[in-house]
Amino acid sequence: MVIVTPTDQNYWIGAARDLSQRGINIVAVLLEAYSFGHPVGNEDLLAELSISGISTYLVREGDDLAQALARPYAHGVKPLGRSVQPG
Repeated sequence: MVIVTPTDQNYWIGAARDLSQRGINIVAVLLEAYSFGHPVGNEDLLAELSISGISTYLVREGDDLAQALARPYAHGVKPLGRSVQPG
């Protein structure tokens, strides 16, 4: 199942996790809200999706879709492959 969403709400992640635990392959395509002009970001969902074991792809406005969907988001790694160092 592929879930494509720009939401900043996490209510759907629990349901997706439950389906995944039942053997259904879940893929999330998260549209980065800020880049599309939404005043509230949705970056917090990336960590929750990663912890839930759900393959996630991050798409920003202007991204080439083929490139954005070529590799899943990896928590703790910036899109250009550089490691994120704590504070």
